[in-house]
Amino acid sequence: MFQLPESITVFNSEEVLESLSKYINNIIFGQNSNEQVILNARELTDIDGAGLQLLLSAYKTCELKNIPYSITELNDEIMALLDITGTKVIVEREEA
Repeated sequence: MFQLPESITVFNSEEVLESLSKYINNIIFGQNSNEQVILNARELTDIDGAGLQLLLSAYKTCELKNIPYSITELNDEIMALLDITGTKVIVEREEA
Protein backbone atom coordinates (compact mmCIF):
# COMPACT_ATOMS: atom_id res chain seq x y z
CA MET A 1 0.00 0.00 0.00
CA PHE A 2 1.18 3.52 -0.84
CA GLN A 3 0.36 6.27 1.65
CA LEU A 4 -0.58 9.47 -0.17
CA PRO A 5 0.69 12.64 1.52
CA GLU A 6 -1.49 15.31 3.10
CA SER A 7 -1.12 17.48 -0.01
CA ILE A 8 -0.50 16.77 -3.69
CA THR A 9 -0.03 20.07 -5.50
CA VAL A 10 2.24 21.62 -8.07
CA PHE A 11 4.68 22.27 -5.21
CA ASN A 12 5.29 18.59 -4.39
CA SER A 13 3.82 16.60 -7.29
CA GLU A 14 7.25 15.76 -8.74
CA GLU A 15 8.38 14.23 -5.45
CA VAL A 16 5.12 12.29 -5.06
CA LEU A 17 5.35 11.13 -8.69
CA GLU A 18 8.85 9.78 -8.12
CA SER A 19 7.80 7.79 -5.03
CA LEU A 20 4.55 6.57 -6.58
CA SER A 21 6.32 5.53 -9.80
CA LYS A 22 8.79 3.42 -7.80
CA TYR A 23 5.91 1.76 -5.96
CA ILE A 24 4.01 0.98 -9.17
CA ASN A 25 7.14 -0.18 -11.02
CA ASN A 26 7.93 -2.60 -8.18
CA ILE A 27 4.51 -4.15 -8.73
CA ILE A 28 4.75 -4.15 -12.54
CA PHE A 29 8.18 -5.77 -12.55
CA GLY A 30 7.38 -8.26 -9.80
CA GLN A 31 9.63 -6.90 -7.07
CA ASN A 32 6.71 -6.51 -4.72
CA SER A 33 4.73 -9.48 -3.42
CA ASN A 34 1.55 -7.41 -3.64
CA GLU A 35 0.00 -7.57 -7.11
CA GLN A 36 -2.34 -4.61 -6.86
CA VAL A 37 -1.89 -0.88 -6.47
CA ILE A 38 -3.55 0.48 -3.35
CA LEU A 39 -3.29 4.17 -2.61
CA ASN A 40 -4.33 5.15 0.91
CA ALA A 41 -5.73 8.69 0.97
CA ARG A 42 -6.44 8.89 4.70
CA GLU A 43 -4.11 11.91 5.11
CA LEU A 44 -4.92 13.60 1.77
CA THR A 45 -6.69 16.92 2.36
CA ASP A 46 -5.34 19.16 -0.43
CA ILE A 47 -5.05 18.41 -4.14
CA ASP A 48 -4.83 20.62 -7.23
CA GLY A 49 -4.73 19.99 -10.98
CA ALA A 50 -1.19 18.62 -10.82
CA GLY A 51 -2.26 16.16 -8.12
CA LEU A 52 -5.30 15.06 -10.10
CA GLN A 53 -3.10 14.50 -13.17
CA LEU A 54 -0.74 12.40 -11.09
CA LEU A 55 -3.56 10.18 -9.80
CA LEU A 56 -5.06 9.87 -13.28
CA SER A 57 -1.66 8.90 -14.69
CA ALA A 58 -1.28 6.19 -12.04
CA TYR A 59 -4.79 4.93 -12.83
CA LYS A 60 -4.10 4.83 -16.58
CA THR A 61 -0.75 3.06 -16.08
CA CYS A 62 -2.44 0.37 -14.01
CA GLU A 63 -5.30 0.08 -16.49
CA LEU A 64 -2.85 -0.44 -19.38
CA LYS A 65 -0.89 -3.04 -17.42
CA ASN A 66 -4.03 -4.83 -16.16
CA ILE A 67 -3.11 -4.19 -12.54
CA PRO A 68 -5.93 -3.78 -10.00
CA TYR A 69 -5.96 -0.20 -8.67
CA SER A 70 -7.81 1.39 -5.80
CA ILE A 71 -7.75 4.50 -3.66
CA THR A 72 -8.90 3.95 -0.11
CA GLU A 73 -10.09 6.28 2.66
CA LEU A 74 -10.82 9.33 0.49
CA ASN A 75 -12.52 12.08 2.45
CA ASP A 76 -15.80 13.58 1.27
CA GLU A 77 -14.24 16.86 0.10
CA ILE A 78 -11.73 15.15 -2.19
CA MET A 79 -14.43 12.78 -3.46
CA ALA A 80 -16.64 15.79 -4.28
CA LEU A 81 -13.74 17.42 -6.15
CA LEU A 82 -13.23 14.24 -8.19
CA ASP A 83 -16.94 14.21 -8.99
CA ILE A 84 -16.99 17.87 -10.06
CA THR A 85 -13.89 17.48 -12.26
CA GLY A 86 -15.14 14.29 -13.88
CA THR A 87 -12.24 12.26 -12.53
CA LYS A 88 -14.22 10.11 -10.12
CA VAL A 89 -13.51 7.16 -12.41
CA ILE A 90 -10.18 6.69 -10.61
CA VAL A 91 -11.98 5.55 -7.47
CA GLU A 92 -15.07 3.87 -8.88
CA ARG A 93 -15.07 0.14 -9.35
CA GLU A 94 -17.10 -1.64 -11.97
CA GLU A 95 -19.53 -4.13 -10.55
CA ALA A 96 -19.11 -7.65 -11.91
